[in-house]
Amino acid sequence: MPMDDDAARESEGEVVPLEGLEGMEDDVEDTDDGGAIVKMEDSSAAIEETKRFYRNLLDDLDPSETAEIGAHLVDMSDKDKSARSARDDLYEEGIKRTGLGDEAPGGATFRGASRTVHPMLAKACVDFGARAIKEIMPSSDIVRPFIPGEVTRPRLEKAKRKTAYMNWQFKTQMPEFRSELEQVLTQLPLAGSQYLYLIYDRDKGRPVPQFWPIDDVVIPFAATNFYTSERTTMIERITEFEFKRRVSNGQYADIGVASVAFSEPERTRAGEASDRIEGREQSGENEDGMREIRRIFTYLEIEDDEVLAREAEPKRKSSAGKLRYAPYVVEVEAGTRRALSIVRNWEKSDKRMQPMHWLIDFTFLYWRGAVGVGLTHLIGSLSGTATGAMRALLDSAHVNNMPTAVRLKGANVSGQSVELNACSITEIEGSLGSTDPDIRKLIMAIPFNPPSPVLYQLLAFVTEQGEGVVRTTFDGLLESAQQNMPVGTMLAMVEQGMKVLGAIHLRLYDSMSRTLGVLERINRMYIDEEDILDEAGVLIAKRSDFQGPLDVIPVADPETFSDAQRFAQIQMVAQRAITMPQLYDLRKVEELILERTNIPEAKELLIPAPKPMEMNAVNENAAAAFGRPISAFPEQEHLSHIQAHCDFIMSPFLGACMLIAPRALPTLLNHLGEHLVLWYVAHTVEIASGAMGVDISTTMNHKDPETRAELDKTLAVASNQAVKHAAQAFSKVLPVIQAAQQVLQQLGPQPGSMVDAKITVQQMKSQDAQQKLAAEQQMAQADQQAEQQNKVADINAQREARAQKTADGERKQGMNAMTAQQRDAASMERTTAGNDSRERINTADNETALRIAAAEIASGERVEVKSGGGINPGSE
Repeated sequence: MPMDDDAARESEGEVVPLEGLEGMEDDVEDTDDGGAIVKMEDSSAAIEETKRFYRNLLDDLDPSETAEIGAHLVDMSDKDKSARSARDDLYEEGIKRTGLGDEAPGGATFRGASRTVHPMLAKACVDFGARAIKEIMPSSDIVRPFIPGEVTRPRLEKAKRKTAYMNWQFKTQMPEFRSELEQVLTQLPLAGSQYLYLIYDRDKGRPVPQFWPIDDVVIPFAATNFYTSERTTMIERITEFEFKRRVSNGQYADIGVASVAFSEPERTRAGEASDRIEGREQSGENEDGMREIRRIFTYLEIEDDEVLAREAEPKRKSSAGKLRYAPYVVEVEAGTRRALSIVRNWEKSDKRMQPMHWLIDFTFLYWRGAVGVGLTHLIGSLSGTATGAMRALLDSAHVNNMPTAVRLKGANVSGQSVELNACSITEIEGSLGSTDPDIRKLIMAIPFNPPSPVLYQLLAFVTEQGEGVVRTTFDGLLESAQQNMPVGTMLAMVEQGMKVLGAIHLRLYDSMSRTLGVLERINRMYIDEEDILDEAGVLIAKRSDFQGPLDVIPVADPETFSDAQRFAQIQMVAQRAITMPQLYDLRKVEELILERTNIPEAKELLIPAPKPMEMNAVNENAAAAFGRPISAFPEQEHLSHIQAHCDFIMSPFLGACMLIAPRALPTLLNHLGEHLVLWYVAHTVEIASGAMGVDISTTMNHKDPETRAELDKTLAVASNQAVKHAAQAFSKVLPVIQAAQQVLQQLGPQPGSMVDAKITVQQMKSQDAQQKLAAEQQMAQADQQAEQQNKVADINAQREARAQKTADGERKQGMNAMTAQQRDAASMERTTAGNDSRERINTADNETALRIAAAEIASGERVEVKSGGGINPGSE
């Protein structure tokens, strides 16, 4: 019974188009019945579940317990801050010694004394920040794929999607990231350590980076490593408006305390020094309702946490039956010592409950503790010395040029002190009763020592020593480059001069890698496909892409940290490519050079790389004539291709034409070699497969040693037969190749010489051989005729000599003279015959050559190749 249309659709199934699955092939699993299982994740539901897991637990806990936690953590953070207060003082001194705040310590105190500051520290900070930001965060991509282990297509596509999305985040979604990172890198040399805080902002719906100075980050005295510290405190000062915003979105609990009850939060000494540089000053009235918030990453024992009781309690119980500590983030208001927020600080899927790090440490130089050392520690005293020497020189010059005098006591000079004005006449009254008008006897100018050359030399020495700590060898390289310094020597000088900066660069690279890890975690926890579509217009990546291991790394090269080093490497590669071109892909070398120059879209300047495509023999001849690459493929009919290529090469109007030969012949000769080799391979496999009765390629993948040994023996026998067949099949191909090579040699040294287009390579070779053979035959005939004539003349002379033996001496002389004349005549006759023979040979050669040329042109004979038949089988 036939079914209606609805029943047929119900029986056969229905095709339902699913939109938005582009780039999600790894989430589609084919089934045996021809269908597919599509793994679709509700990102909105997953995000809501994540938010519930990381919600503020303050309302779920006992208020007395939270109050105790807040007070305890404030006390502990105060002790941690006190233990490292000297660090804040040293950072303040470094900021002052830059001279930006016009309050560098030291120097004379008299009126007009110099307050100038040596720019050693400021210059080093600016230079380091400029170099570091250029390498760590270039203007192009910031992230690139890195796939550990086996590289499969799904893993590669996933890494590419993540790379594209994270590059979009750095450039578009987080526009403040570059400025925040630049603050970190500029301040890093002064303090030795600085921090970048990266967190998800619920209101903005995206990650938000923020520079966090070291004076607002406190770790315990016992901490030896930043990432393993049992407690880390971030000090934050927020306005009343920001506080209320966080309360309204549920980030903080409403403690109901008015801001007017608190004075303005205390600033760190380093913060005050930075404020003076920026020209900021606290009013003391706290009109913005500033509060001090302490965000503390620590470990707590919270028995009322239902997640721990439900999922992790068996693993958190110690041998004594007590709960173990778990990581939390606690935010406390320092003024009231009350907790505002308590949030779990481990990933929801992490059964080991490892703490998540949101604060990334950037370290200048490591020493022994959890905090690094900076230029203030290394050259702070030298900077102060240089500032003191510079001020002393300027003060000496200033005092030496200012009028200072003494007056003789008791000189009885009336009047008051008089201030002299430049370019004017000032009257001074003399003493009473004095008749000597010489004022020099009453007042004497004080001579001061001029600026000391020794002090100037000291300033130069101190400056050189201070700048030499992280100085590079750029100046020396510029001077040496004019002397054609070898690339290896230049590269060695760059690495030697920048070894300190290179080690710092490696640490920055590691910190940037940790930043990518934090950003990936944020995406894994909060990414929403709908938000991506709204912001980017296309689904660049999906939430599931960020599951699993980190497969992206910074695009910065950890071993290359300067343009000088990069250019030296490029020059070395270019020289090696020129020296050994057979080992290098010159196009890739050129692309690498253009890439390292950082010129935007530099690769667009290159001619598009030609890609060989499988073509028929006629199109391959045309492509070779145009100078385009051609390639042989295993599945082609090689004998037919060889025939077509030989015909093209031998044609005086095509391959042998001087307009085409320079471009076509080299390409076609290489191409013929490819066809010959591929024919040999295919023919060997064909012979071996015929002998085995099965396709021998199926046994080539066997790894059994015995099987592979037998396979090699079979292929050896088949190869022997294939070589014999090749000798028969291509017996006439070799002359064609040799003739083409001769033409190329003629075109090489004499590229401007003309070639007769009507004479082919085959005709030239045939004419030469035939002319040589005809000449040899005619010369042999001429020599034979001359030898016979000589024999006849000798016989006649002997007969005449015997008949006239009795004659007198005169007759004998006459006979001898006659014989000599006859011999001369015979010799002349032989010479004449030889000349006539050579002339006949030349004439015959020319006639033969013309007849051959005419016959070839008239017949239109082509070079033919058949299996086992050789070249021109019909002509033999």
